Amino acid sequence: MTDDIDQAVRLAAFRFLDEHGRASDNVFERTLLARGFEFRGTRVRLIGPQGIFKPAILVDRALSLTTIAAKSGQQRPYDDGFSD
Repeated sequence: MTDDIDQAVRLAAFRFLDEHGRASDNVFERTLLARGFEFRGTRVRLIGPQGIFKPAILVDRALSLTTIAAKSGQQRPYDDGFSD
């Protein structure tokens, strides 16, 4: 059942992003992502205030993550990046 809900929520999230992305050249305002969408009577936000975000409707898998952009001359609070 967990996998069914996770999959259904993720598919609904992509439909939401697809719908809103077409109208905005795939640029999403943080307020839109924070507001999220309605799923079976439950509000599902796509981002949280910081870091790794898992909406309450999902049991054990995160939905999104947020990072900090590097600023010239300042050290980042953690070292993240892309890798294989």
